[in-house]
Amino acid sequence: MPLIVTPPASSDWTLTRERICDKALEKCGRAGIGRTVNADDRNLCLEALEGLLKNLMWRGYSWPKRISGSAPLAFTAALASKALPTDFYSDATLTYVNTATTPNTEVPFKLYTAEEWAEIPVKTTQAQFPYGGFIDNFNVLNLYPVPNAALTINVYYQKVILDTVAGSAVDLDSPWVLALPYGIAAEIADEFDVDPKRVQRFEAKWAEFRALGIMNEGPPGPDRITVSD
Repeated sequence: MPLIVTPPASSDWTLTRERICDKALEKCGRAGIGRTVNADDRNLCLEALEGLLKNLMWRGYSWPKRISGSAPLAFTAALASKALPTDFYSDATLTYVNTATTPNTEVPFKLYTAEEWAEIPVKTTQAQFPYGGFIDNFNVLNLYPVPNAALTINVYYQKVILDTVAGSAVDLDSPWVLALPYGIAAEIADEFDVDPKRVQRFEAKWAEFRALGIMNEGPPGPDRITVSD
């Protein structure tokens, strides 16, 4: 006999980051269900949530979430370096704008590795256009050769977005919503003297759901067929 659900069932399930934190406090016995949560307690949970998200990349999940960004950097003559945008994260692609062509063209050039940059003995050499660029540990773009005229460098990159936003759902697929309160509860349990057996249960639940979440975030493996004579 078929089961009819009205309205149709959905895999969508979202909770705000604040509600996820409140659920963790409820699991720790710090907040009653449906009651107002102490602001300091919630802030503690928010810190724990940010920590959990930032550590996901150590667990095999790509975090932080990133989106593409771009920015033009105006270099004056003899300017050798310039800071990248503050939201720069990784994966830079560099081009310079050649104004000698009509219309102007973008010309890509290489990004040096730290080893390649170190092997350049004289970095003050000047030319009209750079051969390459190097991004140092301070997210400063260094050009070689140094341009001898005004030049626009376009930087295409991955930029960081906020891990969580007040009043919004965490940017993870909905099954993670069930997991995060357990992870937060395990992180904050020491602050509230939660029974160790309950903490162990929180940690086990978080580990189980986290492993499932990471496993299912990746693309499915290819189907393989073998034929034997």
